[in-house]
Amino acid sequence: MTELLTQTKEKILDHYRCVQATMSELPFYCSHLDVELVGWQNLYEKDKTTEYWCSIGVLITPWCMNVIVVPNHTILNASPDVQPFPAVGEIWQVALSGGVFEFTCADDMGFGQFASGSLISVMQQFEHQAAAVSFAEQSLHMLLDVPSNTDNKNNPNNEKKLSRRALFAQLLPVG
Repeated sequence: MTELLTQTKEKILDHYRCVQATMSELPFYCSHLDVELVGWQNLYEKDKTTEYWCSIGVLITPWCMNVIVVPNHTILNASPDVQPFPAVGEIWQVALSGGVFEFTCADDMGFGQFASGSLISVMQQFEHQAAAVSFAEQSLHMLLDVPSNTDNKNNPNNEKKLSRRALFAQLLPVG
């Protein structure tokens, strides 16, 4: 992990650990879970250049689980092929290998602009941290996994919209 990637990860974790004290009073807070950033990595453009356009990972907290994206503004501002980072509060649809995922853009004084996409709103379904980490790893893998080639005349680029419902249908057993 590069120094900048590690620094950004620590800033995000520090921020959410500070927020944790405030959130601990809420009824849906799960005291058996900790703040953790799973799979934190740089996301490179399709040609696998040395320049990454954002960092991505899954943030686990005792009150929710979100996919977090932090943009690399040097690349976003220099590349006409990459969509610029939207304003705070706007929805940002990002084409990942596993499909298009929607993020809400935000800004934090501690670590700057970021976008988050909700995976789980209430964390009671996880009996322990290892179960939450496993779900986070599987979710990130599905978002970043290259889709299989299918012959779809209505979708020549083989892009698929990955909704939360579709993601959960693939991850959670029906019962």
